[in-house]
Amino acid sequence: MRLNEFTIDHGSNDNKHLNSAYTRFLINEVNPLMDESKIERWEVYNMIADELIKYGYLTEFDELKYRLTAYENPNRVLLDILKDIERPMVMTTLYRMVEQYIDEDFFADFGF
Repeated sequence: MRLNEFTIDHGSNDNKHLNSAYTRFLINEVNPLMDESKIERWEVYNMIADELIKYGYLTEFDELKYRLTAYENPNRVLLDILKDIERPMVMTTLYRMVEQYIDEDFFADFGF
């Protein structure tokens, strides 16, 4: 996945500093990924970002950018954001995928 495929410069305030920090974060986190499962996760995260924008959740998209650039766990950030909004079917499906990622990470931490 290339950086230009990510949703970056949207939000409630079009904050250039936040967008720059988010772009740097994505360059550091996504560009070096070689593991297909990690790339798939970031594609799902980006689909969620696209859906947030599509449904007018610009403040929530800004929160996503702030929290990811603070190196919070992307799964926890997305679940926190998505649990507090009305989710169309697509977002509900993506929400469940993120829940699965948390389960996968939990079992991976214990060597399962």
